[in-house]
Amino acid sequence: MAEVNKGQRVPLLMEPELIYKVDSFRHEHRIPTRAEAIRRLVKESLSAISELKPPVRNEQ
Repeated sequence: MAEVNKGQRVPLLMEPELIYKVDSFRHEHRIPTRAEAIRRLVKESLSAISELKPPVRNEQ
């Protein structure tokens, strides 16, 4: 049987205000879990950032 890569757990501590914003996003977009909402927010944020500026290259 092939091994399934489920990723790696990343413990995260957030202020109550940020949790409220994540939960609001989750409910507005009908996302089933807080963890999935956080994953989507991180992916979308990283994509948006990479579109705005080119990666920094360390040329030494």
